[in-house]
Amino acid sequence: MSEALFILADDRGVLRISGPDARSFLQGLVSNDVTRVTAEHAIYAALLTPQGKFLHDFFILERDGALCLDGEAARLADLQRRLSLYKLRSKVTIAPAPELAVALLYGDGATARLDLPLEPGAAKAIGDTTVFVDPRLAELGARAVLPRDGAAAVLAGLGFAAGAIAVQMPLMIIESLGMKSFGSFYGITSIFFTAGAAVSPVITGRVFDQTGSYSVVIATFAVMFMACAFAISGCRTLGREQVQFSLQPREVAA
Repeated sequence: MSEALFILADDRGVLRISGPDARSFLQGLVSNDVTRVTAEHAIYAALLTPQGKFLHDFFILERDGALCLDGEAARLADLQRRLSLYKLRSKVTIAPAPELAVALLYGDGATARLDLPLEPGAAKAIGDTTVFVDPRLAELGARAVLPRDGAAAVLAGLGFAAGAIAVQMPLMIIESLGMKSFGSFYGITSIFFTAGAAVSPVITGRVFDQTGSYSVVIATFAVMFMACAFAISGCRTLGREQVQFSLQPREVAA
């Protein structure tokens, strides 16, 4: 990738744990060393059952003096409930932070634009935005926790462009065709996508050399985009029952 891109992760949410006992409270519950969490370092951890079975995983970062857990939005209430079971007399407050958004930052030089070292967990605050390198593997990029209102504008101000093409294509295929033949259809669309990305710059340059203008190319691409949009709008969306059925494992006859 030649750009630093961001995606606002709507499937992620933030759970804030504050109070004088916040660190000691989490220290005995999660799978990583919470004492390592500072304004300059974030960690990745999990909540397990007493038998060691997985329940939740999340990132832990420090923000405004509190510990923030970046976890699955759909299961954030369950995470809050399970942590609250162990609260007892600990002086902590466990509450969701719906005003905060989580963004994924990736692409060549993403960490450099944030002036962060390429080290797992490296973190810093940039105004109201807390950014950190993925604690699991630095090559996975960085993440940001920031106010939801105006998040896209803030990230654009940090030098990141909105990224979605590589994510939207497989999601559209699944929505219209289900998971059963996803591999085949995604492979076919990837062939045309790659071919177009390779050929279009050459054709564009040749047309410009012949005409001295990009007008013809822009007009042609506009017509092609409208045709694609029309075709996509006609795709049938699978019902919820069909999607769930397509995700169910099939029984193999003995």
